Amino acid sequence: MEREVQRVRRAFRSGRSRPLRFRLQQLEALRRMVQEREKDILAAIGADLCKEML
Repeated sequence: MEREVQRVRRAFRSGRSRPLRFRLQQLEALRRMVQEREKDILAAIGADLCKEML
């Protein structure tokens, strides 16, 4: 994990970045996935919260 963090930090410091268009496409894909799986996500959260209460 530490190796990955260092890799990401080096990339950030280098100024290398993904284009805005790419980032917007990724956000749109994430939004669609959350909408499509909303019921599954809510069920998983509910199941997880119930486990913690026991």
